[in-house]
Amino acid sequence: MQTQLPDGETITIRPIDPADRSQLVSGFEATSEQSRFFRFMRGVDRLTETELDYLVNVDGRDHVALVAALETGQGVGVARYVRDPFDATVAEAALIVVDAHQGRGVGTKLLQALADTALENGIEAFTAYVLPDNRAVVDAMTRAGANTEPEDSLLRMTIRLPIDASLFADSTLRAALRQAAAGALSLNDQF
Repeated sequence: MQTQLPDGETITIRPIDPADRSQLVSGFEATSEQSRFFRFMRGVDRLTETELDYLVNVDGRDHVALVAALETGQGVGVARYVRDPFDATVAEAALIVVDAHQGRGVGTKLLQALADTALENGIEAFTAYVLPDNRAVVDAMTRAGANTEPEDSLLRMTIRLPIDASLFADSTLRAALRQAAAGALSLNDQF
């Protein structure tokens, strides 16, 4: 699917493919230490072969990953969800955008496409794990209607997806999750 960013550039959003493995490595290397920390909630210097296998081998229903690419083919972001094995209507979502392309709307477009796919696959809510001292994200997710529960040293925030996917574009969920694209929110333990 092609879509236009607010600045006029066109990106393609498509399912990830095992051939994207080297692009994931390049994209990971193009993210800052801070972006990696917010994404993985720990210091990560490189992706292991096992992690790369996991990231590119998805089933398209219970584990979905979408890539955003420029017209040149350069990947600039990945959004994914993994269905909860105990509740098929919930999925843990994840997002990362290469630092040089943060704040351009890439993350918003990826999240919208991910939510559309999730709704098509029977998922009604996304969960996100947030560091408790990340007040900006906690407050934004709370305003968006997230249910918050402490889990270990994190907060597990669950937010319902709109039933009508067209409502997603104007929802407060979009505004809250948009912060994820800027590295302010980590949504999963996996890329």
